[in-house]
Amino acid sequence: MKNILLLAVLFSFVIASCNKVENPYSATITGGGDTTIVKIRKVLLEDYTGHKCGNCPQAALTAQTIKSIYKEQLVILAVHAGFYAKPMAAPYDYDFRTIAGTDWDVFFGNGVVGNPNGMINRRGYPTNTHVSTKIGEWIDTVAALTAIAPDAFIKINNSYNSTTRVLNTSIKTEFLNFLSGTYKLMVVLSEDSIVKPQVDYSKPTGQQNILDYVHQHVLRDAISSTNWGDVIATGSAAAGDTVVKAFQYTLPATYPAANGIAPSPSHCYVVAFVYNAATYEVVQVEEKKIK
Repeated sequence: MKNILLLAVLFSFVIASCNKVENPYSATITGGGDTTIVKIRKVLLEDYTGHKCGNCPQAALTAQTIKSIYKEQLVILAVHAGFYAKPMAAPYDYDFRTIAGTDWDVFFGNGVVGNPNGMINRRGYPTNTHVSTKIGEWIDTVAALTAIAPDAFIKINNSYNSTTRVLNTSIKTEFLNFLSGTYKLMVVLSEDSIVKPQVDYSKPTGQQNILDYVHQHVLRDAISSTNWGDVIATGSAAAGDTVVKAFQYTLPATYPAANGIAPSPSHCYVVAFVYNAATYEVVQVEEKKIK
């Protein structure tokens, strides 16, 4: 674990997301598009973290500060993975780890680098520049990426039944420019406002176990059929090509590995991102509350 640079907090925002997928289907339509909607590039910031990582709260604060500046142009996922995310002695006996998050952590090598660290649009893979430990530089990368015209546009439509706890989500991807290569759509559920203990080294000695820490943007589960998403374009995609994929997911009463932490629909979001299957770089991301 490393010391990191803490950016000044400009605003206080609380936003994030929560769950898992069943039986996706897809339909493809060529041409057309939502011409009345302003289409901008949005950026995915994955913050790799853990409840026993004492420097991680400052990384989360940095991410939230950047969010307060770029607002809807930045989507944050807090991925609890690696050694510092493992359940330990009480009060750190809960488990926010996910199968998808662990797969990503192992594949991209975040846990080997050490927490806290992050990836911004997963850019730089596989040149070993994709994992950023220089938390203070995150804002510069986000600024550069948000200034680029978008190559794709994502629209999410959610329908949630409070009685059955069934979520139906439809993800529409429109390619805005010609892109060569194979592209995948990854859909996950995230959750905010989860109150659970967290170690925080920025606090005075003896006060570093924050029992009422509020965890934001927590990756809860994969909604896609695999932890690496579903193919939506093979070989190339033309400007105007549109792909719609729909998923149905039942929000569990609790996550078994999380010691009975019940997901709250009012704090859960669907997060969807499209990425190049060869380079893993994210070209567009979107999030929307389920309720």
